[in-house]
Amino acid sequence: MILNIIATAIDALVILGLMGGQVKQTDNSNAMGYLLSYAIFAMNIMVIWK
Repeated sequence: MILNIIATAIDALVILGLMGGQVKQTDNSNAMGYLLSYAIFAMNIMVIWK
């Protein structure tokens, strides 16, 4: 249970970091990378909390 919370927190921090990076970046060259990260994040949440 504790590990679930830690893993979720790490995932959330990664997403926040990505969102911060996205705001600074005006072009969409990295959009695919963000999309992939979001997909992995969503999968992690589903696997951890099922």
